[in-house]
Amino acid sequence: MNIEQNKAASRAKMASLLAYAHFGMRDYDKALKYAHQVEKLIDTSRFGYVSPPVTMGSLFTVALVTIPGIPAFGIMAQIYGERGDVEKSLHYINRLNALKVDALYTQQYDGERRGWRARSYMAIGDYESAYREVMTETLVDSLTGRQIIRSNSLKLNATLALEEILNWAVGLKGPTEKAVARGFEAWFMRHQIELKLGKLALARKGYDEILAYPLIDGKIIVLYGALHGRGLVALAEKDLDGAISFLKRAIDVMERQRASIITEKNKIGFIGDKQTIYRDLIAALVELGRVDEAFEYAERGKARALVDLLASKKSFGKDSAGKIKAKLAELDLLERKSLNLAALKNGSDTRSVKIVKRTLKQEMPKVASLVSVTTDKPSDIQSLLRPDEAIVEYFYHGEGNKDADDLFAFVVTRDAIKAVTLDAKGLNDEVKAFRTAINKSNSNGWSQGASSLHRRLIAPLVSAIKGKKNLTIVPHGALHYLPFNALKANGGEFLIQDHTIRLLPSASVMKFLNKESAPTQSLLVFGNPDLNDP
Repeated sequence: MNIEQNKAASRAKMASLLAYAHFGMRDYDKALKYAHQVEKLIDTSRFGYVSPPVTMGSLFTVALVTIPGIPAFGIMAQIYGERGDVEKSLHYINRLNALKVDALYTQQYDGERRGWRARSYMAIGDYESAYREVMTETLVDSLTGRQIIRSNSLKLNATLALEEILNWAVGLKGPTEKAVARGFEAWFMRHQIELKLGKLALARKGYDEILAYPLIDGKIIVLYGALHGRGLVALAEKDLDGAISFLKRAIDVMERQRASIITEKNKIGFIGDKQTIYRDLIAALVELGRVDEAFEYAERGKARALVDLLASKKSFGKDSAGKIKAKLAELDLLERKSLNLAALKNGSDTRSVKIVKRTLKQEMPKVASLVSVTTDKPSDIQSLLRPDEAIVEYFYHGEGNKDADDLFAFVVTRDAIKAVTLDAKGLNDEVKAFRTAINKSNSNGWSQGASSLHRRLIAPLVSAIKGKKNLTIVPHGALHYLPFNALKANGGEFLIQDHTIRLLPSASVMKFLNKESAPTQSLLVFGNPDLNDP
């Protein structure tokens, strides 16, 4: 290689590292930017081109393309797949396939390439291909994408003992979150795919083995993911009671800590966003008619989203800043300790967490409300309502770029809580189209959207809100940007003509209303221009 090609190879390696860093932080646009830089450098600089005869030096030259190319092409294949662009995803899967992993310096990267292919096939819904990759995969390091078990060493297949893999991953230094997460990624992928393919017995057996393995006690990521996965298997088997039990346990694990899943979730990146588990649990509870519980978890899901948003908050006002930081540091430490097996048995650290949270709530109530998942009981919220008042709360959630299937609407009055399952398919696009139509002042195109959204969101609730002059609407997702006042019934009347309407981010906010408040010099403001509010 000449000097310019050497420089290009170095730039490709750096761009590949940057692409992976942004991919891990879920900044997909920047990840794609740097991944495309790698692609351009590989295609234009030809620093990996080898002319005959093949020598040791030329084998190393091949590796200069393979090493940055695998994560770059893998990132593009997975992101485009998750965004619904199957053609582009397959293009980069093919580019992955074209990279050489059979040379002296590149054999060790075969497992990494298989890992990217498996994730990418999952992203485009080709679970059969993903399953083939996983069942022949060498174990992949889920944090860095680097192989931690060589191709000529241990193979990931149906006969490989879980204990053998984990003992290898943990090594002589004792179990760590990072090591255990590495050891479990391939198993999570495998059982997730088995669930998608309807291989429920295999998925159930696999998740049960993970949950029975002692090293996961205290490992938040692994424990949360395994409980969620096991709950999904139970849902697929129509074991709703079992599913609810597993999903509640997973949520308890997640809600008992403030930020560690936020900062460490990329150790098993495919676990997904945490709103999904609330959706799954709410659906099961609604199906069993346990509506009060479903409403409570809808509220908890929104509270969790706020905690996630503020979990990385490190700076506070000047007053008591040191005391606040000290309490939060103590809380983080105790939350981690409370998740190990001993603490779960004797409850000592769990009690300590409760004490610290109680102290925060008493001495610093504003801070406490922002760093822990706290919601009111449904009965407490009901007691705040007047006879002529009702809360209409919506909850829905889709994964990745996909629309949600169901939208849950809760109607809360003083006397009852009712749940109605609505169709959520295409809802985000319909809301956007309606907003666009409203902005066209010289057109009546908005009228059709106003009626359509009324039929979708309000008409199924008419009997439940009959006689309730005052409506408090708690939106979710794109509904935060919907002007409910402008929705119109088929008879031509706007919603605002039949009801007095107010919007709240959460029903739990009710307790703060209608109270006299002392003047304050502090203000907390939230803005979300990306239309992805919790």
